[in-house]
Amino acid sequence: MQEKGKHYVIGDVHGCYEDFLLLKEKIEKRDPEATIILTGDFLDRGPEVWEMLGWAMEHIRPGGKYQSVLGNHEEMVLEWYREWRLWYQSDHQKKEPNTYYDFDMVMRSHDALAPEKLDPVMEFLGKLPLRIEVEMDNGVKFDIVHASDTFEPTVNEEERRERNLWWRSHDVNRQKDIIIVHGHTPTVSGLYQYMDSDRRHRGMIGYMRNDINVDGGCFVGKNDPQKLPYPCMLCAICLETLEEIYPRTLEEQFARQNGISEKEAEKMAEEYRSQWETVENPHLQNMKELLKNGFQQQKVYEDLFFG
Repeated sequence: MQEKGKHYVIGDVHGCYEDFLLLKEKIEKRDPEATIILTGDFLDRGPEVWEMLGWAMEHIRPGGKYQSVLGNHEEMVLEWYREWRLWYQSDHQKKEPNTYYDFDMVMRSHDALAPEKLDPVMEFLGKLPLRIEVEMDNGVKFDIVHASDTFEPTVNEEERRERNLWWRSHDVNRQKDIIIVHGHTPTVSGLYQYMDSDRRHRGMIGYMRNDINVDGGCFVGKNDPQKLPYPCMLCAICLETLEEIYPRTLEEQFARQNGISEKEAEKMAEEYRSQWETVENPHLQNMKELLKNGFQQQKVYEDLFFG
C-alpha cells in the first residue's frame, strides 16, 4: 500500500524560480505524493517572475497537488489590471497605469501586455483562495494564509481579508488548536526580528505563538550587493513533522548570494549557526508537542501561553 503524501508549505517565491524548482524537487524526491501549498506572492521582485507565473498557471489547482493562497502582490496586480483595462479601452489621454512593482514591465518584455494575454492571468489570480486549511488526525489544524489571520467572531469577512493579505502582527494567535502558517513579513527584516524575544534563524523559518513564518526573504539576497551575514532562503515546512526544508545548505547559500569562496562561506555559516542555532525556539517546541499529543492533552501548554 502506497504511503500517503504529506503537506508542505513553501513561502513567498517572488520570482525566485530556480530556487523554487530546487526546493520542489528536493521535497518530491523524498515524498513523491507530497501536496505543496504556496503562501502567495510568487510574483514581483525576483529575476524569474515570468517563469514562475507560467509554472503556477500550469500546475496550481484548487485541492490539487500544487495549491496557493492569494498574496498581496497578486492582489495589487488584480487592482492594477482593473485600472489598466479602463485605460486600454479609453482614448489614452491619461498616462498608462503601471504596477507598483515590475509585473507590467515583465509582461511587456514578453509581448504579453495585452488584454487577450492578461485576461487568463487575471482569471487565474482572481480564483486563488485567501485561506487553505489542513487538519491533522488528532484535530490540530493548520491555517495557511499569506500574511496573518484572526479567529475572532466579531471580525467580518472584509476585515479578515485585510488581515489575510496585509497584516504584519504575528504573535497574536490565541486559538489553541490552530497553527497559522504564512509569509509576507520576511524573517530577514528588522520588523520581524524585533517582534519577539525568542527569535531565531534570521533568513530562515521563524516561529511565534502557534505561528510559523515561512518567508525567508529569498529575493533579498538577489537584490542586495552587500555580503549579508544571514542567508536569504526560500523556505518550506512539512506540516506533519514541522521539519524545515531548504533548496541549499547554509554554505551553498552564503557562497551563492554573496559571491564568495567555499572557505569564506563555511566561515559565515559557522558564525551564523553559533548566533542563531544554539537554542531551539520555545514556540517551535510547544507546537511540536501540540502536534504530537493533540490540543486537548496540552493543559500545561494552555496554562502557560493561553491563560
